[in-house]
Amino acid sequence: MYSRLISNYLKTYWLTAAFFGYLIFSVAIKSYVGLDYTIPCLIRYTTGIKCLGCGLTTAATHLLTLDFIGAYQSNPLIFIILPALVFLLINHWRKYLKMQQ
Repeated sequence: MYSRLISNYLKTYWLTAAFFGYLIFSVAIKSYVGLDYTIPCLIRYTTGIKCLGCGLTTAATHLLTLDFIGAYQSNPLIFIILPALVFLLINHWRKYLKMQQ
């Protein structure tokens, strides 16, 4: 039952799923292998100024290896953004399940 729901969800929201899948894959590869396939910050690349999002990917790689101090030093907003993102994804999934009934 859940495999059909997940399959339909991925077909409906394929672009969002592909983007988050890429982010998860690139953070995991950076954490465990050391290859950097992450998306660079365009603001920092063009202006040289760090934006509020700079360091979030590095902070996520530190969290994967349970280095909370390194994550905080990379970008303290990870401890606000990550729980909010998880909450929004769970809420979106619950709404999707209600639509399927």
